[in-house]
Amino acid sequence: MTEEVKNENLRVKPTVQSQRKQSCFNFRNCCFCCLGILIALIISALILLSLSGLVRIPLLSPLFYGNGPSPSRIVTPQTIDDKYIENLFKTASNNNQTQVVINENVLSYLVNNYVNKENNVLVPENERTTGSQISFENGSAELFLKPRSPRTALTIKIIPAQSRLMAQRFKLGKLRTPVFALNMLFSQYFDFNSMYTSGIKSIQLEKGRVVVTIDPAMFKGDRPEGEAPIPFIPH
Repeated sequence: MTEEVKNENLRVKPTVQSQRKQSCFNFRNCCFCCLGILIALIISALILLSLSGLVRIPLLSPLFYGNGPSPSRIVTPQTIDDKYIENLFKTASNNNQTQVVINENVLSYLVNNYVNKENNVLVPENERTTGSQISFENGSAELFLKPRSPRTALTIKIIPAQSRLMAQRFKLGKLRTPVFALNMLFSQYFDFNSMYTSGIKSIQLEKGRVVVTIDPAMFKGDRPEGEAPIPFIPH
């Protein structure tokens, strides 16, 4: 009789334990789990948004974005007139020179002006942003843009590829983002084939400057009003 009771108890215990295990996965616990995942996703999205600098989020933006990103090296812009680049290429072509050297200070001035234009006209000085620039190293360039709106910054590392200039790294604010979409845009405006037809033979990125090899015959004479002497230089 005693052995039968023991055997019965042994059969009951696993059943009670299995019921306890099943009770851990009831509807209430599932709701708490889903709510925790949702909160984690929302917090992650807010952190990413604060890193981008697109919006200012209390507590998170001061912590993750701070004063915003800065370029790897500061370039002092050199003020030039509207015809400087055009005259640079014309002078080279008239002297049958095959190379034009443009320093990063000049291009930084043009880049900063470009982001402060609306309908190709500079906005009032009190509405302008400062700090946009481009810097060159051997074999690469860093484009740093501070648009008027939204008040964030874009950092793009550019390298020459076989057929075009391409983006190797892209950061929106302090957020590292994929370069696929950006390179689709680059393929339209920085394609070497289109440069060849405009007289550009090659582009070499060097420390502090870009060296452009040209066909002098393509840059002689007057160009149509508003046409840039070189496709990828803002004007």
